[in-house]
Amino acid sequence: MHSFLISLLFFILYPQDKLLSKVVYNTNNYKQFIIKMDTIYLNRTSGIIYKFNKGELVRYDNSYDDKVHTGSLDFVYNDTLFRFGGYGYFSTNKNLIYFDDITKQWDLVKFKGFDKIEGFSSVGIHFIRNSHLNVIGYDTHENEFQNESNFKHKGFIYNLDIREIKQLVKLKKSFEFPRSFYQVNNDYVFLFYPTKRKLKILNTSNFDVYNYNLNQVESSIINNNNENFIIEKEELIYTIKTIDRIEQQHRINIGSVLNNMIYEGNILEKEVDYSKYVILFPLILLSGLMYFRIIKKENIVLSNNKLIYKKKTIELTPQMFDVLNKLI
Repeated sequence: MHSFLISLLFFILYPQDKLLSKVVYNTNNYKQFIIKMDTIYLNRTSGIIYKFNKGELVRYDNSYDDKVHTGSLDFVYNDTLFRFGGYGYFSTNKNLIYFDDITKQWDLVKFKGFDKIEGFSSVGIHFIRNSHLNVIGYDTHENEFQNESNFKHKGFIYNLDIREIKQLVKLKKSFEFPRSFYQVNNDYVFLFYPTKRKLKILNTSNFDVYNYNLNQVESSIINNNNENFIIEKEELIYTIKTIDRIEQQHRINIGSVLNNMIYEGNILEKEVDYSKYVILFPLILLSGLMYFRIIKKENIVLSNNKLIYKKKTIELTPQMFDVLNKLI
């Protein structure tokens, strides 16, 4: 009886919508996405989704708490929510799924090139350019110690329209993955390195990287990965923590950064194309043979009143030497 009264009092003080709000707004458990002007909250480990309906936060999906999507790559394309990879039950996966807004369930996307990639989670960087999903660095959880993040310096490019892995990429070992990142437009991704007061800008067309110096306030960013960023009037808005340990919003002008960035280099590891050497080797070999068999053999040398031809030496008079020298 005592426990029933406590539960009843708790329910009166904290209605169901407030309890859901308290759960969902915990960013450790849910990610926020805006799709078709609606804000949804996606569980980080399962397919559970919450959404506001007539001012009330309600369960929106018909899925279940499978707990296999920890660290999955979650993104929106053409107003559809996707999940790629993830970790759960001591293994990673490379499944691509999408949320069907009609059935309110998750469905599998079958794609070509499945065998080219590994199971992964905790993506280093991702961006979408011209219907191509670019994944730059990912964690396979093949580490020496448990729960240790270890981004691999490799990635892939996936065509979202034809559903195929189009290309594998390899990064330079010197490239350092950022703490957080955000794609500000079709051409550039901002990479934040708070401890170095650096903002790096990645060109999505060719993987060139540029540098931009941040002041102490601007570099005090607390956003993780690509979450909780907002673009408003050509400004990128993110959360910083002041010297007084107070969290507040900060803005940087995107155009100003792009106009003042300094080129650093390219992050892709250039692979050697051995095919051209296969073609050139016979040509070099043939040229060498021609040189030694024709040019070297047929070469005539005049030196010290002597004519050397085909390894034979002929003594010449001064007059003969002058005539031959002029003719040659």
